[in-house]
Amino acid sequence: MRKSLKEAWERLYHNLIVKERRSFYEVPEEFQEGVQALLKKDREKEEQKDS
Repeated sequence: MRKSLKEAWERLYHNLIVKERRSFYEVPEEFQEGVQALLKKDREKEEQKDS
């Protein structure tokens, strides 16, 4: 799968988790690593905001 297409799917699943409150376990295995990285980036931004 092309990298840009994979990144688009990862962002889509990330948005479903964040905005639709879907479960991370609904994300197909091939996209879980990228989605996990996006969620981690979100947490880091929140922590910086709180400080």
